Amino acid sequence: MRCFEFSSFWCCGSNSSKHSIPKKTKITTSNDDEEEEAINSQNQPPQHSHIIQEPSSTSSGAAEEHNNNSLNPRSNLPQIFTYNELVAATNNFSDFVKVGAFGYVFKGTLPNSNQVVIVKTVGETEYIVETHMLSILRHPNLITLFGHYSQWTARTHLLVYEFMPLDSLEDHLFDHFPRTRRPLDWNTRMKIALGVAKGLEFLHRGIGRRPVVHGDLKPSNILLGEGFHPKLSHFGIARFIPTWPTTSANPSSTRQMDSIGYSAPEYIATGKLSIKADIYSFGVVLLQLITGNQAIVNRSHNGHIIWLCQWVQAMMEDKDNLRYIADLSLFDEYPEDCLEHALALAGMCVKNEAEERLTMIEVVHHLEILEANKYHSPNNDTM
Repeated sequence: MRCFEFSSFWCCGSNSSKHSIPKKTKITTSNDDEEEEAINSQNQPPQHSHIIQEPSSTSSGAAEEHNNNSLNPRSNLPQIFTYNELVAATNNFSDFVKVGAFGYVFKGTLPNSNQVVIVKTVGETEYIVETHMLSILRHPNLITLFGHYSQWTARTHLLVYEFMPLDSLEDHLFDHFPRTRRPLDWNTRMKIALGVAKGLEFLHRGIGRRPVVHGDLKPSNILLGEGFHPKLSHFGIARFIPTWPTTSANPSSTRQMDSIGYSAPEYIATGKLSIKADIYSFGVVLLQLITGNQAIVNRSHNGHIIWLCQWVQAMMEDKDNLRYIADLSLFDEYPEDCLEHALALAGMCVKNEAEERLTMIEVVHHLEILEANKYHSPNNDTM
């Protein structure tokens, strides 16, 4: 089933220097660990009064003005919740889950439907962008926004999402010391990759011929439902890409992105988001699914960083290293030709030159082949 001569597709550009990489161990230390320690130090159930300001009796937001907690008449749109509804759903914001990128995350249950939801506090900009984007973008591989609440005078902005019971891809890939989850097998990894690719392909096709760039694709923003069905989340910096030329007076493709290790070279150089930048980020995520490594695989005492793309490129200079690239937790249980195919596909997504990268339509095509060619264990008597 080999589709590529895999080694020829790993040329990430002059910035990807060669490194001597040990074969028998794989390093998973990264700056993500430092960030995680910082978050964990704050990751305690917060006091309700410090996070979500209860609206005063004299002030009213749009959410308080809707008709008696009823669903929005346009049922395809997210519901506008009242503050009291979300207090009831989250038991007064007591079911604390974690600290998110923009605020606190709570779990709750909507009283009228018993629907389990996630309630997240966000900033003003993220509230505006996410409510807009997720009101018009609907796809099986995009997170569903059930509703929202805002109280502008109190600067309280809440988003209500569907609950994803299997947490994020990050939780499964980097669950170490000690591992509390069963490692993802090869077939599940390809299923997740295909679902993510379909979600991105939908965004890049756009609405009314206007492509949408996600802008922040990484494992923590890929949530997993039953059966490891993946959905893209975190649309706080997503945007439509204009179909007309931009100028300095209209820098409409420039947004803030802070995902070290996932940013495309042209984004780092110009600060402009594009669908090709999304494809680069997807290539890094695909490499993480294959290798089980962080986006940064090593950082030396002198500050020198080895990126995941560099690590894979160095390893692939010798085809005998192939089995050392795959995640050790796979225990060599994968079709070897599919591993080569997946690595070649990732290589075509992380090209230094944006125009040399594949489109998401092409990526989906290759992943459909990979997902269909499942690994069957020789020890499984049913196969």
